[in-house]
Amino acid sequence: MKSARNYNMARNNYFNRGDLFSEFHRSIQDDTFKFLDLDAIFYNHCKRCNNKQILFIAETAYFKGNLFKSTDITRLMAKMMGVPAYLIFYHPVNANIKTTDAQIKELGYDPNLRLKVAKIDHLKSNYGYQFKDHTAYEWVMFEKEQRMLHKCNSLECIKWQK
Repeated sequence: MKSARNYNMARNNYFNRGDLFSEFHRSIQDDTFKFLDLDAIFYNHCKRCNNKQILFIAETAYFKGNLFKSTDITRLMAKMMGVPAYLIFYHPVNANIKTTDAQIKELGYDPNLRLKVAKIDHLKSNYGYQFKDHTAYEWVMFEKEQRMLHKCNSLECIKWQK
């Protein structure tokens, strides 16, 4: 018989303090209350028709040497939405270097970040993640490419595309 594993929202928030509702829900001692904070929804906003469409969703976590994170609900949501899902671990390139606001404004992003990214929507369990390392620049370019490849499916834009 398969062992049933119960993946609840972590009782303790190990990286930083969450918002008030998240912290409230973590304090509930009855584990039958289920809660997942969706970390990232990447979407495209069509300037022509003002339509918004989800490109993909992601579960994110600060990388501390372990490449495991439960993604059951994130994968289920992606399947229900018909969009890809990713697991993204992130960490600073150099924890001793802080990027200034001026640097971020000039580049358009914080370059002091490394990411380990796995596509997860096709998996049936929390195992089999295949990670690819990305620099901050590479990830920004991936996001831009996803937006450029996306075609708006609103009736207004479909008529215009013909």
